[in-house]
Parts: sequence; structure tokens; C-alpha cells
Amino acid sequence: MGIIKALKGIRYNVAKVGKIEDVVAPPYDVIPPEMQEELYSRHPNNIIRLILGKIDPSDTEDNNRYTRASKDFNAWLDAGVMVEDDSEALYVYRQEFTFKGREMSRTGFIIGYRLDDSGQENVKPHENTLAKPKEDRLKLTRACKANFSPIFGLYDDEEDKIASCYAGAISNPPTLDFKDDKGERHTMWAVTDRSVIDAVVEGMKAHKIMIADGHHRFATAVNYRNEMIAANPNFTGEEPFNYVMMYLTNTSGPNEFALFPTHRLVHNLAKYNKDAFKENLTKYFDVEIFTAGGGDAEMTLRRNLMDKMQKEGKKTNTFGAYIGGREYLKLRLKDLSIVDDIDQSDSSDALKGLDISVLHSIIINHILGVSAENQSNQQNIAYTVKEDEAIKAVDEGKAQLALFLNSTTVEDIEAVVESGEKMPQKSTYFYPKLITGLAINRLV
Repeated sequence: MGIIKALKGIRYNVAKVGKIEDVVAPPYDVIPPEMQEELYSRHPNNIIRLILGKIDPSDTEDNNRYTRASKDFNAWLDAGVMVEDDSEALYVYRQEFTFKGREMSRTGFIIGYRLDDSGQENVKPHENTLAKPKEDRLKLTRACKANFSPIFGLYDDEEDKIASCYAGAISNPPTLDFKDDKGERHTMWAVTDRSVIDAVVEGMKAHKIMIADGHHRFATAVNYRNEMIAANPNFTGEEPFNYVMMYLTNTSGPNEFALFPTHRLVHNLAKYNKDAFKENLTKYFDVEIFTAGGGDAEMTLRRNLMDKMQKEGKKTNTFGAYIGGREYLKLRLKDLSIVDDIDQSDSSDALKGLDISVLHSIIINHILGVSAENQSNQQNIAYTVKEDEAIKAVDEGKAQLALFLNSTTVEDIEAVVESGEKMPQKSTYFYPKLITGLAINRLV
């Protein structure tokens, strides 16, 4: 089974930087430009400068966002802004948050996961990846030789034995305890007790891991390891680059999981015609049209549409669409057999029947004709979890239409992973994201 180990993490020196909440940030891929600017101005040592540096028009091969990140990272280490822990630790991390009016919490731990030559059979990605993010993260890893953000992994431990190994250790005062801009609480314990660490490492040998978030970073870690092996004739398998920083949490037990759907924005289709698109939809879906007035009336209509989507989605594949001009559509699949007629692949029924798969196979691939290559390169499809953002993009002409989904469940994801398959790109959005800046894993 997969091998994990404790990390000698690099962490912010609070005595130097002040409040930890001023230097941490969300993961790079959920930071819009305005937040990037705000984090840059919040603190000169905010981790935004490492994970998502600004791009300058005068950038060159020798001076760019990646080389600047490397320069800052090493300067902060030299100045004691960041320091490496004296001993290896298991970093237990708890998030307390509100989702749809409910108070929830999720606890896991940050460790190093060993990358190997086995095809990573013990770590199961549940989504396909996109080309550009992998290229971007590889450039950053090459420049900085570090993992700045942990990959988010899941394991299933019905008796919650792993968590019981460190339960006593986290009854002590935490190493870090703060709230972020949303008021969500982040608590971390750096557990250095060797007996606790060994119990967790041994216990995890019985569990496989599923990636919930960080597919691009995991693929990057494998690619970087392979590059380093090729460049290192004295490779032993024990070098730091053989491990990637990963957060692991139990899908059973007291943990609570919140998932948002990731909506699709379709853009730059040369032959797109709104009326022809609506007509084609009626071949496969029962289509209900909603036309809204402005202001509160539109907000009410939109909420009703989403509520109907969620209710009907429990029985059959149901989607929403916004095609501009305050015109919304509710799309309910007429019969699941339609998917088999269109999708001639040998995918399992578990995968073919998911909302995200039905939407891609019938609407994006078949009706709109967006190729798999263009989807991978994000030439015609963009993604957002925010309904308002999707609608605004259509109204401003940045997108031709928006497609809305219901949330995928953890159980659905597990079923696909167990069948050895992957869902389309950006199928899930686990909430809340893991904060970046709690610990860093150096690869040298």
C-alpha cells in the first residue's frame, strides 16, 4: 500500500511576520486577480508571492514569476521569515466552517506521500487534468524545489482508527489557531511524538487514497520526480523529491464534507447559434424555459431554477443553462439510454450516469462539438463555482452560454474511482479549500 512519512516542514516564523492570517492564502487556482492584488498588499511576506506571482509584460526566461518566487522563498529562509522545524512532524489540521447554514468541521493531517514507479496504484485521481495548470505548476516546482500547497486526499476508515492515534496529541494547545477572511477557523497541531507518527504511518498501510483536490499538483509531483531521476545517476529513492506533501482525511467517522458543483462557461465557438442549440436540446431533454425580469424577480427565478434542478436531480439527470437575454433553461434527460447511444466508450455505468458525464457527452461533446483536446487546453470551456459569475460572463459577452450542475457526492466519486476511471476535468469542488502557508515541503 501507499507509503507516507512525517515531514520536517518549513513554516512561517510568527515572531517575524506577526499574525499568521496575514501571510496565508487560498490555493492558487481559486485566487482571482483582485484577491491577488489584495494579498500582495496585505503583507510583504504573504505566500501569494510564491504560489501565484504577478506576471510583468517585461518578463524574460531569466526574470519571471517563477524566478521571483524562488528568489523570495530563499530570501525569506535566509532572513528567518520561514524556518524549518527541528524534527519531523505530523501536522494535524482542522477546519471549522459554515455550509448552507450548518456548522461543520473536518480534521485530517499533512504528511509526505511517497511517489513510486508502480503507476501510483494506491493513489486514485478521480478527475482528468488540464494541460496549462500542469505546465505552470511544473515551472514553479523546478524554480523553487518545494511543495507550497498540500494535495487533498481522502481515505476510508470506518472505525476511525487513524484519527484515534493522534486524538490525545491534539488535546494539547494547538500550534496555530486563527480565522480567515470568511470567519472560518483553522487549527493546526505539529505532532512530533514518534509513537503517534509511527502508529499513523503503520495504520495508513491498510488504506488506499483518493485525490479530492490537487490533481494537477499530483501530476506535477510525478513529472518532477521523473525529471530528477533522469538527471540524477546516483538516484537512491530516498531523496526528498520522492515525496509530495499531502493532506489526508477520513471519509467515514465524524468528518463532514461540503461539495460545490463546478459550472461550465462555453466561449469562442465559431458555429454556435442560440436557436439551433435550443432546438437540439429538445431531442435529448425535456426543456423548460424561464424568462426573467430584472432585479429581485430574476434572483427569485434563478433560485427557483436551482431548487428545481436539485429536487429533480435526485431522480434523473437534470441541468440548468443560461443563454443570455435573461433566458434560463431547465434540462431534464428524457432517458438514460440516450447516453449509451451517444457515448460509445467502454466506460462503466457508474461513470456514464453521472451528471457531469451526461452533460459532457451529450451537450459539450455531441451538441456543441467541443473536442476533448480543446477541453483539455481550455480553449472553449471555462469553469466557475459561482452562479453570479457565470451569468455575468454571458451578459458581458465573455461566454456564449453557462451550464449549471448539481453537486456530485463523495459516494459517486468513490464509485467511479473504484471502477478505475476518471471523471471529466473540474468535476468537483470540495469546500472549504485547504489554506496555503501552514507548512512547506522542500524537495532538496
